[in-house]
Amino acid sequence: MSPAYPHPPMADQTPVTRGTCDSCGRDDEDVTEVVRLYVVPERWDQERQVTEAEGTERWCFPCLTHYPHRVVGEDAADDEGQTT
Repeated sequence: MSPAYPHPPMADQTPVTRGTCDSCGRDDEDVTEVVRLYVVPERWDQERQVTEAEGTERWCFPCLTHYPHRVVGEDAADDEGQTT
């Protein structure tokens, strides 16, 4: 069980731990394990491209709200068309 949750998380909650954010470097934050996504927007002559970075990172809530990512453990097919 994570020290961030006194009880097991509900099915719709993302597992969270305490640590340092790999994106912004903030210490002692609730962080979530994610895969960074690199997004190239669609243009009239180019299709939209989404590429996953290698490996995983741990991000704090502000970084989760600002940058495209996929939460580790979520199916990439479920996220198609979404960059949360």
